[in-house]
Formats: sequence, C-alpha cells, structure tokens
Amino acid sequence: GTPTNTDLGTHNVALEVADGKGSTTPQDFTITVVEDINVPTIITLNPLNNAIEVTPKNDIKITFSENIVKGTGNIIIYEVTGDQIVETIEVTATNVTITDATVTINPSMHLLYNKSYYIQIATTVFKDISGNNFVGIEDKTTYTFATESNMAPTFTSTPITSVNENTNYAYEINGTDNDNDAFAITAPNKPDWLD
Repeated sequence: GTPTNTDLGTHNVALEVADGKGSTTPQDFTITVVEDINVPTIITLNPLNNAIEVTPKNDIKITFSENIVKGTGNIIIYEVTGDQIVETIEVTATNVTITDATVTINPSMHLLYNKSYYIQIATTVFKDISGNNFVGIEDKTTYTFATESNMAPTFTSTPITSVNENTNYAYEINGTDNDNDAFAITAPNKPDWLD
C-alpha cells in the first residue's frame, strides 16, 4: 500500500511463516512513515534553457524530479524585448497537461519567428502528490530560448518568359514554404493584359 500524511509515524508489523507441519518462524519489524518534504525540481526543459533555433510551433515541456499535479496560478510567456507578456496561461486550462512528471504547455497561438522568450511560473502552479510546491521560476534567465528565423517561401515553378501576340499566356505558378506556413502568391507588378 501507499501511506499518506495521516499515516506518519511508526507502524508495527508481525509476520509468521509456517510449513503446515507445526513449525513456524515469526518476523517482527517496524515501518516508519516519514513526511515528504522534498519539493519537485526541474530535470529537463524542452526546448532547453538558452536554446536557439527553436521551432515556434512546438509545445513547451518540463520534466520534474517526481510526479506532479496542478496547483493554482499562472504560467507567463514573455518576449524578452520590452518584457512584453505574450500569453498568460492559467495552470488549470486545458492547454496545460500533466503525464506523471512531465508537463506539456501548448500556447494558444504559435510563438513568432526570430524572437527571444522567457517563461515564469508562479510558486503555486505545480506541486507533488504530498502537496510540496515547486519553487517556481520568477526571473528572466532560468528558462529562456529563441525561436528560429522564418524562411521565406520560394517558387518551385519556372516562368514562361515569351508569348506570341494574340496567343493566350498561361503560367502555372507553384511555391513551397520550408516552415510549412501558409503562403499567398500575388502579382504586385504585371502588364494590364495579364489577368
């Protein structure tokens, strides 16, 4: 079984092994249940602290030293420039999930390219199953990272650069974006006859 806070102290246990022919051997011992006073600590961060070239669409994952549960309070994502709040996430929101010792934070919007961020977590946001609170992150340097630069979309088609007069001009325009961002093709400059 699993002792709880109400089971603190010593508990006597008496066992006996018998062979069914009248011979027995006793075993007596005491189990001491001690209070869990260890606070959960961070084991890994994803993205790593001081990471660069982080994909802006990725979730933020924090793995702790022990299983944790949600408490109360906010996780705040800041942009380093100007200390601007990007998003305040209440820990009880559905975009904060916990699996054993790992927290997944899914910001409601993707972070921006080519930006630096830091994360702060209130001291009451996460706690272990004994109720010991994680100490939180209340500074600008404990958890910071920078997102990758946005790659410009490119054309994958080659234009047709000559057409006979009185002949329909057709060019099937294709492009791609290595970041898998949606993109639009426009024509800021074209002759009047080209639709």
